[in-house]
Amino acid sequence: MHRVLFEIRHFARYDSTTGSECRIIAVLAAGTVCPTWLVNGNRLVRGDFRVARAAAQAICWRPFPGAASKPKIPAYDMPRRHILLAVEFRELCMPFLPIVSQPFAENSYVVWLDGRQDCLIVDPGLEPEKILAAIDEQQLAPAAILITHGHSDHIAGNGAMKERWPDCPLVIGINEADKLIDPRRNLSAQFGFNLVSPPADVLVRDGEVYSAAGFDWEVREIPGHSSGHVVFVARQLSPIVVIGGDVLFAGSVGRTDFPDGSFEQLAAGIHEKLFTLADDTIVLPGHGEPTTIGQERKFNPYVGATAMR
Repeated sequence: MHRVLFEIRHFARYDSTTGSECRIIAVLAAGTVCPTWLVNGNRLVRGDFRVARAAAQAICWRPFPGAASKPKIPAYDMPRRHILLAVEFRELCMPFLPIVSQPFAENSYVVWLDGRQDCLIVDPGLEPEKILAAIDEQQLAPAAILITHGHSDHIAGNGAMKERWPDCPLVIGINEADKLIDPRRNLSAQFGFNLVSPPADVLVRDGEVYSAAGFDWEVREIPGHSSGHVVFVARQLSPIVVIGGDVLFAGSVGRTDFPDGSFEQLAAGIHEKLFTLADDTIVLPGHGEPTTIGQERKFNPYVGATAMR
């Protein structure tokens, strides 16, 4: 597998809010590669993984030969660190754009394959204009809208997507489709607004494969956070990629205190249908930063090896 080393430089500036000197880190964005972070040979803690989405456009991004082009993602200001870091990246053949929708910090995604202009939209959230702008900027054409589950923060943008691309199929698990048109079941009524999505165009079942935009996504139903929640697994990619919704997070799992929730079901599904995948499998979650199956199998405090002790 192709590996590229990147130089990461820090540049000092004065922070007027704290009266102290800060350093700005420029790194390659996680939207174009999947990073394994190494600082003096040690993996960064999860709280620092946010730098993966920082600032390739920031001051003086300088790749070694063979690096991908510089993405347009804002910089993060970080505390003082070492002057120079060497970070190892493994390139993904699947570019992706994470688009965070407030107020629930929900991750929508636009994913596509290198060399293609058709793409997939995943879980369009409460700020659909961000998704529309990202697709237009990349000059992509959506082939399908994949929905992991029917909670309102993951389906609020469905109407805007279908209005823009009416022939783009809306794809959801067969046991979750009713939430699209039921404000009580999609939890929007509990938050004071009655959200209704366009109905599903395609219903998928556990074990089926859904193909679109050059991808072959294996459907795995994992209830517990939501009764008909599905994840989509792309075994064709190296490493494997999972669109995980609200099943497994970096250092956590989805809530199970909703009316159709069950921690026992969620934990069993994670162990049987996710933890059987390879360690380097990438999980793109519905909230928070990307993670890997190996990381969560070992260290997740709710379902990992440490939770079993």
